[in-house]
Amino acid sequence: MPALIPAILKGILFLILLLLGLLLLILLLLLFVPFCYRGHGKRVEEQLSGALRVSWLFSLLRLKLSYREQMKGELYFLCFRIYQLEHEEEEEAVHIANGDAEKASVYAENPGPKRRPQVKTKFIPRRGKASPKKGRKPCRSR
Repeated sequence: MPALIPAILKGILFLILLLLGLLLLILLLLLFVPFCYRGHGKRVEEQLSGALRVSWLFSLLRLKLSYREQMKGELYFLCFRIYQLEHEEEEEAVHIANGDAEKASVYAENPGPKRRPQVKTKFIPRRGKASPKKGRKPCRSR
């Protein structure tokens, strides 16, 4: 019986030290592993669009957000999607579900702004080094 108490205390102390070690590891990872992000956005007349991508720990954890006519988002861990967000702004459907026939008919008559067709752009890759413009000296690395 007396030998049992120190064994239990050793087990409890080992679990506490293990949890503190994991917390310290997570804290050090948050402090020293950078978050990588890339985003862009634009506004054409009254229409907003944009995208944001954030990754952490060599893309072990990734977040993708985009907004055009609707908000979309996805959260990945490894290569598995663990969360998906799709938010459509369909006010007519909300009013029909709530039983507001007057507001639903207003939205049916005037559905909102028309969507603009996508403009396809052509990508032309560069070949070789870009030559400097006339009258300028090329940049030299130090």
